[in-house]
This record gives sequence, C-alpha cells and structure tokens, in this order.
Amino acid sequence: MTQAYTANLKLKKVTWQGGSPDTGADFLLDFNQDMDSIDALFSAKGHTRAPTVSDDSSLGHYNGEPWCDTTNHILYQAESVGVGAALWRQVWPTKGDDIAGNINATTLNGHADTYFAIGTAVALLNGRAGGQILYGGTGSQDNLYLRSTFHATKGLIYLGASLYYNETTGQLISTLADGGISPLAVTSGVVVGNLNSDKIDGRHETEFALLAGRSGGQTIKGDIASGGNLILTSTAHATKGNVCLDAAQTIYYNEVLRQFHFYGPNFNPAINDTSAIIVEGTYGGGILFHDGAGRCGVYSQDTGTTIVWGFGTGAGITGSIYFQSSKLGIGRLPATYALEVGGDIYATGNLRGTLLGGTGYCTGDVTTSGQTLTDVTGLAQVLAANEVWAFDVNIDMNSTSSAGIQFGITAPSGATIEWSQDGSTTGVTAANYARSTALATALTAVCTVAGDGIVRIKGTVFNGATPGNLQIQFLKVTSGTAKVYKGASIVSRKLA
Repeated sequence: MTQAYTANLKLKKVTWQGGSPDTGADFLLDFNQDMDSIDALFSAKGHTRAPTVSDDSSLGHYNGEPWCDTTNHILYQAESVGVGAALWRQVWPTKGDDIAGNINATTLNGHADTYFAIGTAVALLNGRAGGQILYGGTGSQDNLYLRSTFHATKGLIYLGASLYYNETTGQLISTLADGGISPLAVTSGVVVGNLNSDKIDGRHETEFALLAGRSGGQTIKGDIASGGNLILTSTAHATKGNVCLDAAQTIYYNEVLRQFHFYGPNFNPAINDTSAIIVEGTYGGGILFHDGAGRCGVYSQDTGTTIVWGFGTGAGITGSIYFQSSKLGIGRLPATYALEVGGDIYATGNLRGTLLGGTGYCTGDVTTSGQTLTDVTGLAQVLAANEVWAFDVNIDMNSTSSAGIQFGITAPSGATIEWSQDGSTTGVTAANYARSTALATALTAVCTVAGDGIVRIKGTVFNGATPGNLQIQFLKVTSGTAKVYKGASIVSRKLA
C-alpha cells in the first residue's frame, strides 16, 4: 500500500512516501526536527497512544508505516505487521539500542555499517572500544585542523587533562605541578637542530654553558646579587670527589680533605698529606707569583747535583733565601757553610747557635750596700736545657771603702760551671786572680780601695735539664756602697 502525506513544516515542504523502512528513514532525515514540525505531522497521522503487537495487517497496517503518538510526541515505524505479532520501532526521538535495527546507514549516507569501524574516518564523541584514529584529509600532505569553537573568539583545545593549546596566544601550556614529572619527555636520540631556545623560555643560547665548549671561551657566573657565590661541587652524591681544573686531573680541589693539589711531571698521586695546599713535582716545581715587572715565590731548581729550594723576588729570584743540602743562603746560593749571607747581619735580639751568642750590658749604674749577693741588672745570658755556653764579662766599678766588692754567679738547678775573675785590688794597677767552680758563692774581694777598679769575669757553664739564666751578681764587703758602672757588658757564645 502506498499513501502520500504532505505538510508545510517551518516553510519547508516535506513529502513522505510510505512503504519500506528505508523510505520512511529518508523522511526522518528530511524534515525539521522540532516540536512544531512533529505536531504538524501528528495532526495528519496521529494516535493518542503507542502501537502494540495487535496493531497489525488485519487492521490495515503495513511495513514502514509511521505511527505518531500525539500524547507523548513519539514517532514509531512498523518493521513487520504479522497478525498478532506486529513489531513497531521507535524512530523519534531515537533510542540508542534501536538505531541499528531501524535505520540503514547505507541508505542514510551511502556508507555501510562497517565504515564506522575502528580506524576509519568517523569518530564517536563518546569513544569507541579499541580507540579511534582521526584523519584530517585523504590527499598527500593534507592537514588535520582542530579548532576550539566556530566563534571568532577562540578558546582552548585540551590534549588530555593537563595540557592544552591556547588558540588566542598560540601557546602550548602544561598544568602539571612543580616537583612531579616533566611536562615534556623526548625519547628520540635525534638532535632537534632548529629548536630555538629563545622562543622556548625567552633566553638566548649564549646564556647557557656548553659542556663541549664554545669558540672564544665561556664565562660562568654564580649569582646576580651583590656578594653572591659561584659554587662548584664534584658530585651530587654524599661522598664527594675532586673538582678538577685540568683534563689530566693534576690540579684539583679535594672536597673530602679540603685540599688544593698542584702536581707537576712525574708526580706521585699516592702521597697523602694533611696540608691545605700540596705542590709536588720533579725538579723545577714550586709556586711562582709574577707581578709583570719581576717575580717572587717558592720554587725548586735542579743544579745537576743537588736540588735548591728558594724564596725570593726579582728576575731570576735574586736576593733570595735558598735551601740546599741542609745549608741556608741569604742573598747567595750556599756552597760551603751551614749559613752563608751575602750582606750584613743586623739583629735586635741575641744571635744564638754553635757559633752565635748573646750579649747584654748595664743601661745604667747598678749599686748595692748589702752583704749578700744580688743581681747586676743587664749582665745575664739565657740558657736552654742541656746547653753549654762560654761567657766573658767586663766591669768598671767603685767601692766607697777599702773592704772591697765580691762577685758571684748563679745558674739553673743542675748546672755546673768553671769560671775565674781577674781584677784590681788596691788600685787599677794591682791585679788579683781567682778561680771557682761554685755557683751562688762570692769569690775573692776586688777593688779593696776606696775608689774605682776593674774586673774581668770569664768561664763556661754546663746547663742541665732545667732552662734558665746565667746571672752575674755582686755584694759590698762589710759596709759602704758598691757600684757597677753603666756599660758593663757580657758577651756569650753557645758551644753546644
């Protein structure tokens, strides 16, 4: 049976030819889908209820016939109208589980159902099991365009939950939180040759240090604030190594021992020392500072037979201090003696050693009226433990009575002495000699006249384990005053 219905729907004339389900489906795609259009259709072919299995061919119904439920505004179509077994399918509003049974995709758009399978050009908004591939074109080098909105003011195109492209600014933005995974991971080992870092982070490539080096050199700065630091460390591991300044790793800072190491040719890396700076080389090694006009430093030199270590300034390290074969040279290279000086020696204190000695003198008159030995201020020699010293004392003196003056010597506990005095008695022309091995004991009186006299005291002291001073002393015999004149002196020489 063929029937024709005509209705003006929204100024659009729609003609539906009843017959097969496919022809009815053509109608569904052709008419304007809104409630006004449906109502217009319902008025021509309407029912107040949904069809049942009893609405069959015995009542004049046929395959493909539409059924409009005007109460619920639902459109059905007859699939089969067997008596007592009529099958009506709801076709509008569409039901997801009825589309395949009621609408033939081949008739709708010219493509079979299989055209919608995985890997084809049609995508489902709600996804498809196994995934979907979306192609932009079919020709060679065609493009795929993704747009956020048809509106002129564009929005964002999301590529997942944490990455989007801003169509307005042209930026690809990741919203991953700091401290997590990287927003960009490249697994390819191929170098991106034209990747412009300036357009990635706004910094020029010259702002970054190149591990392989850069023509003309590179300058690395640690901070931009006043007083900032540049910190170099060997490894991120807790156990540190060396910060090396050369490829041969002979100049480096040891972070564990906190030492600077400078190694020359043929160095021995097994040497371990606790010094803050270690300089090691084979002949000619050392530290040299150059000021442009001259140089100064600590250096070594191979003379062919011995090694010379020196400190000094000037071209060729002239005017230097040299150490060679246990000998010391000042201003000259030592050759024969333990100490060789290429100029005058000036000392504000005592010169001590095997061939050196000490001196002392009275800076003013020293007097006493006592009958016990007392120090002659200024006439002393410092003694270290177990040293042997020879001494020579010259004294001008005055006694106010003919009883005279006596002299003695003290030394540290354990010391022994051999000494003598040679002095005037009744006048400067009469002499008296006396010898003694006693300490803190007055020797024979001299200057036994009310007047001036002279005395020379000399000897050798053998000190024990107790350091201290050798001290010249004097007393006034009986009564009166004894005086040692200013300028009295002692000259000592260390023997051992």
